[in-house]
Amino acid sequence: MHHCFIQIMVNWYSKLTATVRRNGVLSSFFNVYCGVLQGGVLSPLLFNLYVDDLLCKLQTGKLDCTVNDIYVGCVMFADDILLLSASVVTLQIMMDMCYEYGRKNDTFH
Repeated sequence: MHHCFIQIMVNWYSKLTATVRRNGVLSSFFNVYCGVLQGGVLSPLLFNLYVDDLLCKLQTGKLDCTVNDIYVGCVMFADDILLLSASVVTLQIMMDMCYEYGRKNDTFH
């Protein structure tokens, strides 16, 4: 990606604020430090960039869950991830992999 585009994205996402409306009353504004904009045009792409390495790790982790030689152990739609496994033990390994990936890629810990 072009350097200018990256700088624009960093600038844009580093200044996000939000508010909550409950029963017609707005809360104070608060800073948002992680995540992507819900409904944002680039949000699906940014989320996919974030999870791409995780999906590759799950697929190559020898956690066999295939249909006709196609890996189906991790199914994604928008920002939802569904893990499929033939055993509870393998599912726990997959969950641990997801946890470790999130921990290693958390820029705010």
